[in-house]
Amino acid sequence: MILAGLRRLAKTVEQEARNMPITASILEHDVLGPLFKKVLLEGRQEGVREGMLTILSRMITKRFGALPGWAIVKLAAMPVSELEVLNERLLDAASVEELLK
Repeated sequence: MILAGLRRLAKTVEQEARNMPITASILEHDVLGPLFKKVLLEGRQEGVREGMLTILSRMITKRFGALPGWAIVKLAAMPVSELEVLNERLLDAASVEELLK
């Protein structure tokens, strides 16, 4: 019954939330803080990996032409550490096959 009454107050609660200054960061919360920090870190790491993969794929395509399907699959499965190595190996490789062997 109480929840049903609160549903009608959604616009009021939303307006109050906009007017209320936020003085605490959820990252400083004892319980939720570590969880949010972990999620943020994982998101950053995945973003770095995706960015590296995108740039490396473009560089390989520019140098050797369109990537074959097997190469796309192999690159997508690589961790950041291997993508970093490929960035350097790209300078000396004569072919996609040699680069990804």
